[in-house]
Amino acid sequence: MQKNILMVMVLVLAASMAGQAQVFSSADFSKDAGYADGSVLGQPTNAASQWTDANPGVPSVNFLVEDGKLSIIGDGTGGRWVYLPIPVQQGVFNFSFEGVYVGDGTMTNIGVCLSDTENFNLDGNAVPTYNEQGGMIRFADNGLIDVRNGDGVGGGSFTKLADVPYNDGVPFYVRAVVDAYLWNITVFVRKQGQTEETMIAEEYGFRRNNSPVTEGVNALVIFDNNSDRSLPGIGLILDNFVLFGSTPVNEWSLF
Repeated sequence: MQKNILMVMVLVLAASMAGQAQVFSSADFSKDAGYADGSVLGQPTNAASQWTDANPGVPSVNFLVEDGKLSIIGDGTGGRWVYLPIPVQQGVFNFSFEGVYVGDGTMTNIGVCLSDTENFNLDGNAVPTYNEQGGMIRFADNGLIDVRNGDGVGGGSFTKLADVPYNDGVPFYVRAVVDAYLWNITVFVRKQGQTEETMIAEEYGFRRNNSPVTEGVNALVIFDNNSDRSLPGIGLILDNFVLFGSTPVNEWSLF
């Protein structure tokens, strides 16, 4: 009996370690992960990769860690960019995060991207622009979640296969299957209370393909362009950014 119990414990531990081994990078903004309340810039303090203000000309003062989550509440200012360096991903992998809208139902213009930082210099300066990003998921100014269907050279358009609102205050879970070799992204969204995901993008092209230098994506990028709405007090609270292998693992539930 004791041998059987021991064997079960070994199998459970092995399965746990296998699941953890699939994680390439994560950011859960918790104290255990090295985060403290305040500006997310320069955090986590105990890691080699830290959140960076990508456009110092428009300081990202509203990207704040609050109670173990990332708060991005607009003040009517646009052009704010932050990014977190990640291990270069060159194949197929999953990317997920969770969030909830904050505000009175007014729309935001916030985006989450997986990109190659080498492309940020295409216009002669290191400040990122929209046409220098790779896979782009946007919380758009029409109240819906959409995805860039890019042409690989900076063009394309934001669109979606289904209408999924984010500004209703219902927590959401986003999962993307990213092919950093074929430069495309497939995106699913599940709202709290739902059991099934809704596909909103299928193999949409990167807005900008990876550079020959990186040959993959190496940054998690977030932009806040609330100046499009010029209305303060609206935004998102995001958490549990996870990059993991081609086989999904159990989600990290915030709610």
